[in-house]
Amino acid sequence: MKNNFRQLALIMCIAFICSFGLSLSALAQEETSATVTGQVTDSTGAAISNATIVVTNTATGQARTIQSNEEGNYTVFPLIPGTYTISVEQSGFK
Repeated sequence: MKNNFRQLALIMCIAFICSFGLSLSALAQEETSATVTGQVTDSTGAAISNATIVVTNTATGQARTIQSNEEGNYTVFPLIPGTYTISVEQSGFK
């Protein structure tokens, strides 16, 4: 009986350590990517569709180019966490 209790305690400890390790692994993975989300609007607040958005990592110079949707929204994912510059262009706008 005492031996069974020790085996059960050992199994529970191993299960706890494994689940704790998996939790730490999941947390570490969450920090490996970033997302930039926004909306392109004019001075009146109206959405600008099909605007060209360029998101550039200032440390690496790596750039991603996307278009805003019909509501002016855009999302860039996945990105390496860091500092970025964002430029937006659309004909007829400065």
